[in-house]
Amino acid sequence: MGPARDHALVCMTLLTLLMVLPAVSKEAEATMQQPARILGIGFDDFDWSYASQGKFKLIRDPRGLHPWDVSADGDFAALTTKVSIPGDWQGPIYLNLYANDTYVVEGWEQARQHWTHSVASWQVFIGHRFKQVLIDDEVVWEQDVGDAESFDYFSLDISPWVQPGHTFTLTLRVLDKVGSVTKLPGDEFHLGIWSWAGLADPEAEHKFYTRVFWGDVAISAGAPLPWEQNPERCEVKLNPVSLAAAEPPVSESARLTLSAPDGLPQGGYPVTWGLPFGRGQLFDATNIALTDRAGRPVPLQAEVLQRWPDGSIRWLLLDFHATAEQANQPLTIRWGTQVQAPTSPNGVQVIEDEGRVEVNTGALRFAVVQGARELACDFTPPGADAPLGKRLVAEVVTRDGWTRTQFVPVNEQVNVEAAGPERATIAITGHLVAGEEQFGRFTCRIYAYRDQPFVRVLYRIFNDTDYPATLVEQMVLRLETPLVDGEARLGEVTRPVGADEVDRLLVRQYKADAYEIFEGNDARRARGEVWKGPVVLQGDAGTVAGGVRHFAQLYPKRMWAGYGGQLTFDLFARTNEYEQYVMTRGEAKRHELLLYFSAADAEQIARTDLDALFAAFESPPALLSPQWYADQQAFGRGAPLTPEAFPNLYHWMVERDTPSLAVTVPLGLRNWPDAYSDSVYSAFRGTWGNNYQDPIYGALVVGLLSGTRPFLDYATAYAEHFVDVDICHHHSDPRMVGASYGTCPYHTGGAPYALNPPNNGLFHLYYLTGDRDLWDAAVGIADWVHAAGVGKNAFTARQVGWPLRALAIAYEHTADPKFLDAARSLAENAMGDLLPRRYVFTNPGTVWQYRGGTGMSAQFAAGMMRYWQVSGDERAARIAANAAYQFAYDNLAPEKPGFIVGYDPTQTHYIAHLQYVMTLFMGYELTSDETLLRAGGQMLEQGILASDKPGAHFCLANYWEVQHILYGYALYRQMASSGK
Repeated sequence: MGPARDHALVCMTLLTLLMVLPAVSKEAEATMQQPARILGIGFDDFDWSYASQGKFKLIRDPRGLHPWDVSADGDFAALTTKVSIPGDWQGPIYLNLYANDTYVVEGWEQARQHWTHSVASWQVFIGHRFKQVLIDDEVVWEQDVGDAESFDYFSLDISPWVQPGHTFTLTLRVLDKVGSVTKLPGDEFHLGIWSWAGLADPEAEHKFYTRVFWGDVAISAGAPLPWEQNPERCEVKLNPVSLAAAEPPVSESARLTLSAPDGLPQGGYPVTWGLPFGRGQLFDATNIALTDRAGRPVPLQAEVLQRWPDGSIRWLLLDFHATAEQANQPLTIRWGTQVQAPTSPNGVQVIEDEGRVEVNTGALRFAVVQGARELACDFTPPGADAPLGKRLVAEVVTRDGWTRTQFVPVNEQVNVEAAGPERATIAITGHLVAGEEQFGRFTCRIYAYRDQPFVRVLYRIFNDTDYPATLVEQMVLRLETPLVDGEARLGEVTRPVGADEVDRLLVRQYKADAYEIFEGNDARRARGEVWKGPVVLQGDAGTVAGGVRHFAQLYPKRMWAGYGGQLTFDLFARTNEYEQYVMTRGEAKRHELLLYFSAADAEQIARTDLDALFAAFESPPALLSPQWYADQQAFGRGAPLTPEAFPNLYHWMVERDTPSLAVTVPLGLRNWPDAYSDSVYSAFRGTWGNNYQDPIYGALVVGLLSGTRPFLDYATAYAEHFVDVDICHHHSDPRMVGASYGTCPYHTGGAPYALNPPNNGLFHLYYLTGDRDLWDAAVGIADWVHAAGVGKNAFTARQVGWPLRALAIAYEHTADPKFLDAARSLAENAMGDLLPRRYVFTNPGTVWQYRGGTGMSAQFAAGMMRYWQVSGDERAARIAANAAYQFAYDNLAPEKPGFIVGYDPTQTHYIAHLQYVMTLFMGYELTSDETLLRAGGQMLEQGILASDKPGAHFCLANYWEVQHILYGYALYRQMASSGK
């Protein structure tokens, strides 16, 4: 049963959602007292009859709607009943009721001059359709449906028409005095670029759509009846579906697959991966163990990244060494109070001494020095007489006219972020300087692993200049080695190298699908499409090799070996098309490298499969199991997205829409893999997606619940782009720092946008990878929302929903009370803008006259749901549940099950969307009302999976709360199979 069990709704022909105004008279307001007598006239309790002419429709219990169509003079819909006034009542007698609709024209003259954006439509009908109250067939109250928005509960003194001890006929009517074909003074019509159905419909100008709501009907004697005392008023009853916390087991086990798409090298490869645990499952990180398929224990390093409110572990980051034989094979995880994690007796050693940090993995030593103008130094493998990597240095070269400036990093702070047996992480921060001039900050993290002869380097620069943009000619990392006279190798191509500039072997990826290998500066040795693999430099003292992850995708790039013993990575290589990298103010850029060192001779190195090592670096291992991530509630509720469980969803979401990491955008260095729109039909033509609607999170949910690797790779690549280019890292206004730019040209070509603060994917990707840059970006987005008051006094429901969601998520993951306070303030501000009784947002959507848009309501409900989860505020839960009831009763098309009448009928007639399914299933989780579960299941099956154009609803930008859909759909199918 819905929230308004006695709330019948009558509707008629044309557009979205709006509100109305009927008010208590001043005289009645002055005499507002506790009424002496009350008689409820509920739609369930009284015998109401329905009559209509034209295309009006009635949906009882609680609401209803009508198709977009033409109306004629005299068309009407009416609800009628007989009411007897008790004989012992004393006057005055009041009729108290709620009369509301979805349409407004009052205020249009003031709004008209500002309503000019290209997507906008308006359709103004004045003096056509009226709400009326009739007593014994006499109209005692009426208002145009275009009246202003307000809370439309009112009290009407009906004493002149009724008497105690007598029976009268009460009619609630919607009447078309003048049909929509007739144009009256003040009528206007205009379609925007999103009015797809309207633009193709020659009768669009004459079609008029409203939904009219009647409810809370009661008679009172002596005084008007306040809404709070009306017996026919109903609030949503919350009955959340709860999942009991588990007791920590003594010993439990599960299997996960070690995903390694390109296999692992013979020497193995380190794994860093996070696993979720359900509430109450695990309290101590030492109570966990890992074994391979032969039952052999795997030494572990474990770090708690997040805990449940009860103190149990929610996310645990694991580090371990995987062998080549374990690639793409199952591993068994055991946890419980009697389980102990094995550790390696000879782990990574870290020594800190007066600003110098030395790391020894057992297969490589190196140092990082505070105050130095080198990122790291003294890379020395066992058996080497001297360091094979003398210095790792960097530079950024900018151009201003004819002036070139070379900036180099200075290590201002050196911190040991991790020093476990399996992995050590050294974090370096400082500034890029040229004399007294600064370009901006830099960060560098160096990851070292037990018994491994390589390091992983994350190097990131920030443009902290105050210019709108800076032209960057070069971003270079250079490893200086003693191998001045030796041999360089790029794949199958080799060349002796020396000290001169021409003595080098170079690969240049100058387009997304084109590379060349050069000898020296100009002698081409080979060419191809996508370069993969390292550049190698060998000499009598040993071998060094290095590579850049996503080298080809992040084009244009070069790397070479030689020219005086250098291994050089030119992270922006100028081309004819791109002579400079235009780096806007506050932009960052990060690159990931792997550097390998060996003192072995050339014959031994030949037996080392360096290509396999760098292939593993390009696609690092991950632990996958759909059942695990569903059972442990990694994203809250959910279900495994497997072909056995959900064959149709699996087809559309996984098989059909597997994301590709192919480069389809210009200048991959700056743009890959963000989505770019060049459609002439799109309102976003010429813009970049900027993580709009959190495709990072959508990719993670789908990837982990389906066990499909490409989704995880896409999420990682997109996140690395997003946190660099699409987020503001420096600004003269400190409130702007952390802001995510809206969908706009050139990524940063527009202002930060309330619809673009998605941080849930970043938080979860941090838990999976331990990448602290992602954590910082997720918190930074919330800091911006908090500092700038994003969403306050917003124009649409979604402009509240997205920032509210971001704040609630930030509080969930950080426990910082400022985020909860900001979320509470934003939620309460939004609640003040909601129309009571229906709890819909009153601001217009793409059509000025039609309010309470369905898609925007879904995004608002998701924000309220998240806020309720962290705050326990039942008002927010009721609002989210009301959004579900809105879809189930206000919007669901009675003649087309599983579809919704759009809030802009000029845009489309009947629609179904994953966001609406999500909202319905969230409503079920809040109320346990199987009506909502059934409506969501029907919409998914009949409105999406069985529609004429299946698959149109499936894309990463629609999956930002897909776990609710999977959870609810699994329950719906269980209910349907049981015959309910």
